[in-house]
Parts: sequence; C-alpha cells; structure tokens
Amino acid sequence: MSVFTITQGDIAKWTFDFVDPVTGIRQTVTGGNLTLSYRFNKSPTTTVIALSQVGAFWSASWNSTNSDLGYGDWSVLATGQSLPNASGRLRVVTDP
Repeated sequence: MSVFTITQGDIAKWTFDFVDPVTGIRQTVTGGNLTLSYRFNKSPTTTVIALSQVGAFWSASWNSTNSDLGYGDWSVLATGQSLPNASGRLRVVTDP
C-alpha cells in the first residue's frame, strides 16, 4: 500500500485514471468519490470528496489544516462500483 506524506496545512491532491486491471483499457465512469479517514481533535473523522473530471482524468483535493498529525487512509470509488478502485495511506506531519 502506498503512503504519501503531507505537511499539516498543505493541500493534498489526487489524480485518477480508471483502467480495467485485466485488459488495461480505460474505463468510462460518470463520477466517483475520494473517501478520507483521519483524526480531527483526536476523534476519528471521515470526509467524502466528489471527484472532478479534468479531461480524461479525475481529481480531488483536501486541505490538511484541520487534521491531527499522524496516519489516515484514503480510497477512491467510481460511481456504480462496489469495491475501491485505488487506496492508500496518508501521513500528516509538522512543518520541518
């Protein structure tokens, strides 16, 4: 699972291309959501962000200002799908 690090207060950006894992052919999707699970004020929090289409790709961004330091998880799900198309971990750190 991939982990990417972001400095607290920065904006994380994701870009997705939905490709069939078996055929390698780009899938046509009508939308999707990025779901983030992280801690805010020491309590578990989940945020769902609608993906925006930019040409052939889909993107989402999230401002980490209100997140606690530490790890969180993210997943992306295309509209009409039952399993995540991609997922990973997010690590929020202080400014060095």
